[in-house]
Amino acid sequence: MEIDRKHDSQEPDNLTSFDFESFAKSNFQNGEIFQFSRVPLMSSLLSTNNVEDRKAACAISVAVLRFMRDMGEPKFEEEEIEISETTEIKSPSNKAYSSGTTFKRKVESQKAQTNFLTSHNLPALVMMNRCTTNIEKVQFITSFGIRRPPLRDEIYCQICRQLVKNGSQTSFARGWILLALCVGVFPPSDKLLKYLTNFLKQGPGQFGDYCYNILQRTLQVRCRKQPPTTVELEAVKTQSTLNLPITFMDGSTKTFEVDPAVTCAELCQLIKNELGLRDIFGFSIFIEALTQVSNWGCGEESVLDAVSLAEQYACSKKLSDPNDWHLYLRKDLFAPTDNLSGDKVAIDLIYHQIVGGIHAEEYICEQQQMISIIAKRYYIEHGHEIKQHLLRQVVQDSFPPYLLTTIAEDELIKSVTAAFNTSSRIQERSDVGVVKKDIVNYAMKHWLREFSRMFDGFVTSGPNLPKIAVRLACNSEGLLVFSFEKRDTPQLLNLSYSQIKKVDSVRKGMYLDAVLVLTTVRSTTYSFRSLHADNMSDLINHFLKFNSSNTAGADD
Repeated sequence: MEIDRKHDSQEPDNLTSFDFESFAKSNFQNGEIFQFSRVPLMSSLLSTNNVEDRKAACAISVAVLRFMRDMGEPKFEEEEIEISETTEIKSPSNKAYSSGTTFKRKVESQKAQTNFLTSHNLPALVMMNRCTTNIEKVQFITSFGIRRPPLRDEIYCQICRQLVKNGSQTSFARGWILLALCVGVFPPSDKLLKYLTNFLKQGPGQFGDYCYNILQRTLQVRCRKQPPTTVELEAVKTQSTLNLPITFMDGSTKTFEVDPAVTCAELCQLIKNELGLRDIFGFSIFIEALTQVSNWGCGEESVLDAVSLAEQYACSKKLSDPNDWHLYLRKDLFAPTDNLSGDKVAIDLIYHQIVGGIHAEEYICEQQQMISIIAKRYYIEHGHEIKQHLLRQVVQDSFPPYLLTTIAEDELIKSVTAAFNTSSRIQERSDVGVVKKDIVNYAMKHWLREFSRMFDGFVTSGPNLPKIAVRLACNSEGLLVFSFEKRDTPQLLNLSYSQIKKVDSVRKGMYLDAVLVLTTVRSTTYSFRSLHADNMSDLINHFLKFNSSNTAGADD
């Protein structure tokens, strides 16, 4: 890739005094100057009293030089070689995923972390003593920027320094690619911000403005929790927007243009506008990696963080294709008295999710009800006239494997035919939209646990509740509480919204986590310590307002 070194736009007047070279003269140590060098650093550019940060800065310097092709890969690999100074940092070298860790558990763990600014997930510095791929180098550098804020300015200074008086077209282009990836993940400090902004504004061709626009979005959402993805790397090479494919439950896929800072809420809104959904409430973004699917969210979660986790998981399994991931839009929550009558798009998506979920054993119901739903599926997809070859295919595609292997296929066909012939909707030749709505209404009423937002917590108070780890499920009718360890046991608590008088999220005592406090109409109090207390409080209060407005309307 070649970059035009000419700059098209004028530097803003208010940034003229923030020259990066003047920042370097005032802040670089050990006589380091602000210009290109092929020699790796022996200490950090910026002053720090933290020995580990100084050693990390040296390893980052090696990664930057190698990414920009200013330094070759090691000719041999030796884990005990010291990168700089006298001793190696005792940095954890455990992999992001152990052999027994599933992708779903990793997602739950990442979403549960409120403080990701720790050294627990920092890459080992000896990683730079072996050959690494481009994306590995990028993730090595940015992981330190994500989890060690004091190193963020150091990283920006190292990259910008390499771009000054750089005579290599290849090195120059790759340096700007690296800079673009960094500004999409973490911001600089307030001290460096204007100097970096001025540097970007004076960048080559349109690349400087491209980086500047990415930085502005990062400043809006702040730091991401995961390093960049191969998708981002490929987009930056051509200065293009990111194109994320989203798969819907009807099997269709649409591609959406986003930026590195896109959140689940923003992506859901883009999907709503594109599909013509009346309301996006209750839909969330799901991420799949190697057939494991997890709910990533519908709020301020970074979509690219989910993709990054999926790529890391694929690499941990030593797969050749780290892009073996998929993003989905799925319904995970109904509103109280959810009225979907006028939203044909939503009904269609949820209908396909239900029939697919029955086949995948995601949704369980009595056999006769399942037969009724499958009979309606045939009517929806093939009309009022039964054709045996089509019915056989619907039976094979609809029933879960455990039934297909225990009951003769002809018997299932016979049962579906009987249900087809006795269904009032089918015999009346009702509109297929109405029949789909019947199936959705059944799910809304009977699968409360399956269509719930799940949160992890710990019981801190409440009559007859053991003080144990629990899973709290918010659904369209109320709050369910289950044991975290024994998830198949009966619920510990079931509160409908009509029983809840007040809910709040408070911080008290020795715990940093917030506590969800529920007060019932009978003045009984239940409290749960949870990292997600704020989200649960907002969701339950939303439902309480919805419930009270409907009650008031009914009273009128």
